[in-house]
Amino acid sequence: MPRLFGPSIPEITPKEKIAFAVIPDYDYGSIYICDADGKNITLFIKDIRIRGDIAWSPDGEKIAFVGPGPIPVDSRIYMLDIQGKITCLVHLPQLLVSSLQWSPDGKYIAFDATLYRKIEGDHTGMSGIRFDHTFYAIIGSGIYIMNTDGTNITKIVEEGEFPSWSPDGKKIIFTSQREGEYRKICIVNIGNGNITKLAIIGDYPIFLSDSKIAFVDWVGKGRESVQQIFMVHGNNLTQLTHFRLEDFGEFILRSVARTMEKRLSLPSGVTELEKVVTTHGFHKYT
Repeated sequence: MPRLFGPSIPEITPKEKIAFAVIPDYDYGSIYICDADGKNITLFIKDIRIRGDIAWSPDGEKIAFVGPGPIPVDSRIYMLDIQGKITCLVHLPQLLVSSLQWSPDGKYIAFDATLYRKIEGDHTGMSGIRFDHTFYAIIGSGIYIMNTDGTNITKIVEEGEFPSWSPDGKKIIFTSQREGEYRKICIVNIGNGNITKLAIIGDYPIFLSDSKIAFVDWVGKGRESVQQIFMVHGNNLTQLTHFRLEDFGEFILRSVARTMEKRLSLPSGVTELEKVVTTHGFHKYT
């Protein structure tokens, strides 16, 4: 089921800095920056309209983020420069955006989105949300790319989420949401649209190199299951982490694999990050 909205995913830059958003309210939050070890947390900008993921440009000079529109199923994509200036790139009515990802050359941004439609009559059996006495039904989802100025928005994948670019910027790896291949990891060629389906089930896939990928999946049964990070190299599958349920408590591994593009370990400053998150009354996510 496509997500309505979710917690912000931290972003690590080539400058070994992490940007993350704390969103105690649905419409408003703040962006912080810290060192890659979780120390020296600094408030970068506060009280902005923000929802969900942020994405730091490859050169570390800009941050793209998603903000709400006039109604809950609308989205706006913003650009924040290092001086703190915010520019609205595009308003996307009835399109709920998440998982922003810059291309390696900094020219494009990929994202996934769920498309909604206003339903005037009977909506029995439809999935969606109700807002101000109006029902908005989910009619599809997919992965899009656009120029970093908000122009030339193109849908490249139907029913996919969690896009991440290959190192050369020619492919995007993602998790399929199609019927019959739910949560199967796939790769789309940007140039010709050809999709390669991998024999892997998981979430938040990323390229570690041209020949290695990492992803997150659940291990265990029922309420005792824990998310772990895996790596695939050729035909070899390796479980990189062996977390225990008590290691994280309320934490959810939403995009630890993405951080592994720079390092194969978790930041050591989790305790300090917890202080910022819990102070703002937001559930502890990473």
